[in-house]
Amino acid sequence: MESRSKYLDKIQVAVSKEENRKTLEAGLTVLTILILFLAFFAPAIKNIQDKLIKAKDLSGKQEILKEILEKYKTASLYYNQLTSYEQGIFNKIPIDPDPAESLRGIDTVARKNGVTFSQSSLVKKEDGEEIYKFTLRGEFAKIQTFFKDISKHNRFYKVSNLVLTSLDSQDNLELNLTTQVTSYYYEEQ
Repeated sequence: MESRSKYLDKIQVAVSKEENRKTLEAGLTVLTILILFLAFFAPAIKNIQDKLIKAKDLSGKQEILKEILEKYKTASLYYNQLTSYEQGIFNKIPIDPDPAESLRGIDTVARKNGVTFSQSSLVKKEDGEEIYKFTLRGEFAKIQTFFKDISKHNRFYKVSNLVLTSLDSQDNLELNLTTQVTSYYYEEQ
């Protein structure tokens, strides 16, 4: 009997070794599949996650762009209303009968403020309206003073184009301002 029990113990050990081996093989197979999955599919999952994050960012940006578009539409409506209102005002003010006098007035105010007035040219003449293009050069503070003084002049100037560039020199910062204006005249009462 004893030998039989030893024999059964040996069989049991052999069976448990076989079960352990099968369990170990199954575990290694699962581990290999997991490693292959991570090696091949993890970058794809990361790519999908990145795309989802980008989609959320784009969605947020899309909402911001919609808000900006709505604000632009509103501003555009106000601008169109102001433009028609402005045109109504300028239609009631006579166009300057002597634009050359207007340009001389601009030159006088410019010299008074230490601003160089140059390159005056007629851009367009239509329906009695004359649009002139000219350049002002000087320091910002002097150009600012020029505009304050020109606003007290007995002519209205409608600016249709304005380009401001910097002429950075060693001594001081100078600006070059090119503009197109239409002059309107009114009699002081």
